[in-house]
Amino acid sequence: MITIAVDAMGGDHAPRPEVEGSVLAAREFGVRILLVGQPTVVRAELAKLAEPNLPIEVVAASEVITMDDHPAQAFRRKKDSSVHVAARLVRETKADGQFNVVWKTKGLVPGAAWSAYLPGSKDLIGDWVTLKCGNYNTVTKKCGGAS
Repeated sequence: MITIAVDAMGGDHAPRPEVEGSVLAAREFGVRILLVGQPTVVRAELAKLAEPNLPIEVVAASEVITMDDHPAQAFRRKKDSSVHVAARLVRETKADGQFNVVWKTKGLVPGAAWSAYLPGSKDLIGDWVTLKCGNYNTVTKKCGGAS
């Protein structure tokens, strides 16, 4: 079974949309979900939506990167943020992949912040304002991270 680590605290309306999407993914696609975030908040939202026996677990993260934080700096400084913990789960092979919502931030979201965890990501940026792309490869000049 594929396991996806989901940053449950990443969006503007977190964790509701992240939990809703995770429940749908677990139900429709049979993937195992690790919802990463503040356990009390995530479990409360999950209790509203989850069905018994869905392969969803909550993984604690004590810090949250807010819209007031600079993305790359916060990733480096907030080592127990939901996005950092989700990346660590992939690095430790406890998850096969990771899903994060990167929305309104104070700057570009450079792939360099992920480089230690996801090789090849250093060439990627997220820029919805100018490029209209959340996964732009600065080397190939293509959206979607294509090589």
